[in-house]
Amino acid sequence: MSCWFQRSWVASIFPGAGQMKRHMSRFEQGLQQLDPLTVATALGFATALAWLVAAIGADTPRALRFEHALSDFRTALLSDQRPTQHPRLAAVLVDERTLRDEPYSSPIDRGVLARLVAKLDTLDPKAIAVDISFYKPTEPAKDAALIAALRDAKSPVIMAAGDRRSEIDGDERAFQAAFLGRISRPAGFVNLDRDRDDVTRWKLPSATGSDFPKSFAALIAQVDGAADGEPTGRIAWLRRAADGTDAFFSVKAEDLIGPAALPALAPLLRDRLVLIGGRFADRDRHRVPLFASDSENQSTQIHGVFLHAHVVAQILDGRSVRELSHVPVVLVLGFLGFCLGWLFHANSFSWLVGGLATGGIILADLVLFWYLRRIVPYTPATIAWFVSAFAGYGCARLVRGLRRADP
Repeated sequence: MSCWFQRSWVASIFPGAGQMKRHMSRFEQGLQQLDPLTVATALGFATALAWLVAAIGADTPRALRFEHALSDFRTALLSDQRPTQHPRLAAVLVDERTLRDEPYSSPIDRGVLARLVAKLDTLDPKAIAVDISFYKPTEPAKDAALIAALRDAKSPVIMAAGDRRSEIDGDERAFQAAFLGRISRPAGFVNLDRDRDDVTRWKLPSATGSDFPKSFAALIAQVDGAADGEPTGRIAWLRRAADGTDAFFSVKAEDLIGPAALPALAPLLRDRLVLIGGRFADRDRHRVPLFASDSENQSTQIHGVFLHAHVVAQILDGRSVRELSHVPVVLVLGFLGFCLGWLFHANSFSWLVGGLATGGIILADLVLFWYLRRIVPYTPATIAWFVSAFAGYGCARLVRGLRRADP
């Protein structure tokens, strides 16, 4: 049974010479029947389909965000790669080893953070960005020490915050507001836009009427004179540098403030945008469309501090990855699908709605991403193609039947 099915499927896609002649003859007959009325019908159908997709996208944009099976492979394989690590960014990581002498690791000891901020401030960074949220009090003396260190630093300081979309209660929200108010430093939201499969591919726009109108990454880039021109677009990821190093320079916090601090690190942080973040196995880890070799610890998950670094780097470099507008894609594919469904209604219709059609859309997506950093909106494109091809096929069959019935 399976062998017969495979032979039939292959034969339908790769017909012999005799079959090819018959198909071409029917194609020519169909082409003759493709009169102005049929073309107008195809255009009208494609227009209606584009309007429907646009309405769905405006109301529930996530409904159109299904990715094809090779989308993340495409991104991981063809994303930008610098020759060396990004020269304008660095990450300082607080981990379990940094806190080994402290009684707890969550929340991160604020006395340790105060010492770290004070140390970094002496190294003349371009800015200190703290990718740590503050939702509850800890030890009063340590809380006060951190507030003073952040408030009094001579370097620009950017704070992370959770906006109203964060899963925090009223007391936590009130504490965050009071804490940030005492620091008097700009704060940006760190909320993420995760797709259905829990992969982060997009930058999240600000919430309407939010206390934090700009993202954490946008505020960091702003310190270096760069503005985020596409706050709602896709993230333009960076692969591991061509020289084999990580995309971003990073250092452990203990190497700056620990008993065996390394003075040689000081010049490597000077005049850079330095992001402070946690690197713990049980928190703030996010799935991203990168190969494990381009992520952390041979995993497709990265910590939040590196995710924000990717967005900051994208803004600083002026790089972008844009998805083609849904309406023109649906119009073009809807019109072509309807016309071809009409032309091939007699035979050879299977290739229009089979694997080759899907493969063609995916191939176009790969080529556009490679050369132009553009992405074909897969869900609207496939909806337009398959629905219109079936519509053209059905209309042609109906007209053919009516003509035969008409004496």
